[in-house]
Amino acid sequence: MAAGGDGCVTPCVYLGVFMRLLGTASVILLATGCGQAMVSYDVDSGVDSAPWWDTNAQNTDDTDTVTDSADDSDDPFNDTDTSGDTSSNSAGYLVLHEICDHSEEGQVKYVEIANPGNSPVSLVGYSLELYSNGGSSPTTYDFPATSIPGGGTFVLSNAGNGADIFTSLYGREADDISGIANGNGDDVYALTYNGSRVDVYGEVGVDGTGKPWEYKDSVAKRTPGTQPSPFFSMTSWTVTAGTSQSKPFSQN
Repeated sequence: MAAGGDGCVTPCVYLGVFMRLLGTASVILLATGCGQAMVSYDVDSGVDSAPWWDTNAQNTDDTDTVTDSADDSDDPFNDTDTSGDTSSNSAGYLVLHEICDHSEEGQVKYVEIANPGNSPVSLVGYSLELYSNGGSSPTTYDFPATSIPGGGTFVLSNAGNGADIFTSLYGREADDISGIANGNGDDVYALTYNGSRVDVYGEVGVDGTGKPWEYKDSVAKRTPGTQPSPFFSMTSWTVTAGTSQSKPFSQN
């Protein structure tokens, strides 16, 4: 479901995704009302469509054309009129990339956000939610007013002694410190943009103990090339016990 610049929801995006799955060469989406003009996505090569489902948003080997109203919303998922935007969000997107509950240093926990594109993406408007022990009411952290460069990451470490141990283990401080980075292996994390969920790890309202996505004493890492989604799928992630895959500050 896609929201326009005024928050109205347009179901036609489902048609676009459905037609793409069928391999249709070109999709025309008509979004009337909600202050939006016609939106057309060319998906002839399977890439370079809307950035949040595109397999290579930087590739320009087809002839995409997208237009909308002059909302200037800096919204990377809906705003395609970038002339008056004040950030680079419309050029890319962010994903949850790595979640660690350290198996040897119990106080070390962190969450890593990654920018898989080539252009900087502003963190303004992005927040991280933590749903603990199967709860449905999250604790929320608002990211600082900074940007993640293309190919870069932002690492949020647990507060307290864990932050100092993190620095000793990895040779540098986390980009920020917060008690929200305290997932115990059965907790859910969600990435939101302007209050709307854009990516999630785990099933909200479900305790992860014994579930395939449980990451206690483990590292959960996004499968390369998979796209952010507000609906969790284990196929986009790999959970590895121990610390061998604990590699913050890197998209490897």
